Amino acid sequence: MTDVEIADNIAYGSQTTGGGLSAASWTCELIRVLFRNNSAGAGGAVGFGSATTVNISASSFIENKASQNGGSLLSQGQEAEMEITSTTFQGSSAFEGDGGAIYMSGQSRLTLNNVKMVACNAGSNGGGVALRGESQLILRDVTIRQCQARAMGGGLLAAGDSVIFQGDASTTSTVLVEKNRAREGAGVCCMSKMHLEGQTTGVIQDNEAKEDGGGLAAFSSYAKLSVSSSSKL
Repeated sequence: MTDVEIADNIAYGSQTTGGGLSAASWTCELIRVLFRNNSAGAGGAVGFGSATTVNISASSFIENKASQNGGSLLSQGQEAEMEITSTTFQGSSAFEGDGGAIYMSGQSRLTLNNVKMVACNAGSNGGGVALRGESQLILRDVTIRQCQARAMGGGLLAAGDSVIFQGDASTTSTVLVEKNRAREGAGVCCMSKMHLEGQTTGVIQDNEAKEDGGGLAAFSSYAKLSVSSSSKL
């Protein structure tokens, strides 16, 4: 799917997924697609289920809304593999759930390359991204800015299998988490494994928490932070 606008669609009901697009057992590529002002129970713009392989590039998710999880994008189920490149999420909201922009659960794997999330909001946790279950998130040159969660993880809730800030041997990757707000862990709330690999710089700055962890809060015995010798935090 290339050069398409998917806008002003509604999937009614709290149990619905994917106001703009819903798919499972599917392989697809989305290039220069604009998802704008779509809404659903979960996954305001897009909802992906099991056995899905998705590549999204040069696209925009603008002001999509979910009553539950995943203001713009929801991935749940088993063996879901996604890569998102050169894409912006802006003004997305999960009113009563997790993941203002993106919600991941089950055995999903998501790689974000050169992605920006700005001014996204969650009624519960993970104003930008919420990760749960056995899901894995890889970040390369990602910015999460001015997002907000009512509870934990204004920028990122890491409560899945692992979050990796990843660079390579020749190019430095920067992950910037700034100016986010939450009750606890305004930048990042870590309840799982978190790694910085390769030439990676992680910057967590100017975030505001009402209680604990303005920048980073760890709340679980499963929480583990490791930084390679070529990485900086």
